[in-house]
Amino acid sequence: MLWYNTFVEFLFFGTGALLAVALGDRQLKIRPFWRLLLFIAGISAWVIAAGKGGIGTDGVPGLTLSRLYIGYGAADVGCVLIFVSFLGIRSVPSGIVYLGKISYGLYVFHYGMVKLSVWLLSQTMSLRAMSMWKIVALDGLAFACCAALASVSYRFLEKPFLHIKDRFAFVPSRPAG
Repeated sequence: MLWYNTFVEFLFFGTGALLAVALGDRQLKIRPFWRLLLFIAGISAWVIAAGKGGIGTDGVPGLTLSRLYIGYGAADVGCVLIFVSFLGIRSVPSGIVYLGKISYGLYVFHYGMVKLSVWLLSQTMSLRAMSMWKIVALDGLAFACCAALASVSYRFLEKPFLHIKDRFAFVPSRPAG
């Protein structure tokens, strides 16, 4: 039930708001080496969230309240570290920009792609005892499937509607690219 709990999900919004308040108008000047280190630390925190805290999959045996605290805490820290690693970059990598463009599709399709990934992986391995690496494989496959479906959705559903929307806009918005 935690996946759908509003207060749990507000953890991430609250952290983002606190980060915005803490930074204010200041620009972070971080050297590329430290940005890379922050990014790797953020991904590592996500791996810990998946493996130790059971975040990102259903039915993790032995899931306790303390493991959930570790999991959600690590997921939150990972989000902050990855966000800060990109904050202030003048030239954001095109792959990251593209993920922003298809982010609605990522949101819409992610749950179905997790379920599809569980089914696909269960055809080749037992998912009864979920190890950290099985969870990482599951989430990686789910992300790849979700990104592919979100790309198709953006190209053939969202983008045409974005072009139509411009004809009716009272306040012009940035065109779909």
